[in-house]
Amino acid sequence: MDALFLNSGGLDSLAVARWGREAGHVLYSLFIDVGQENVELAAQGAIQIAAAEQLSHETVLVRWSGGPLLATQKGLSWLGTPFSGPVFFSLGATVARTKGLDFLVSGMRYGTEDQDTTFCDAFVALLRTSPWTHFVTPIRPLSGQGYDEIVARLAEDPVAHATYSCARIPRCGTCRKCETRRRYGIDPTS
Repeated sequence: MDALFLNSGGLDSLAVARWGREAGHVLYSLFIDVGQENVELAAQGAIQIAAAEQLSHETVLVRWSGGPLLATQKGLSWLGTPFSGPVFFSLGATVARTKGLDFLVSGMRYGTEDQDTTFCDAFVALLRTSPWTHFVTPIRPLSGQGYDEIVARLAEDPVAHATYSCARIPRCGTCRKCETRRRYGIDPTS
């Protein structure tokens, strides 16, 4: 299977890249820069993941007239909301179609402790019926896997230290992702 791989530069993306290699798939790595606070570190993580797996890698820069798409209002960002996944799926599906790819792979772990399936499942159903993307099939190989399970599996992977999972700069050290990475020795100083 040839697929466009939404590569966020985090541990979930590393897990997807490893899954793709083990399953014998050809993945084309895409990082979407929407102006998130951690964009430079996340982009470097995406580049490291793609290089480790010898994947073709590109970055799409998304801006609007008001600045970065994720410009925050009063310190709030929509990155962790149910709306962010469908935006990335939509952009990824568009790029996949321009490359003639029928599959879109992401590390979104819907159905786990921190990602509800309802909104994204409805969006995926809509995506499958859209006349311009109905041939793009989203694949989420990590669905149902908890973050602890993924971190434990990748803790000894040398590329894990190049990934960036926290939404803040510098790493906040207190969110669930920072605490989990620290517990498994990936970011011992965060």
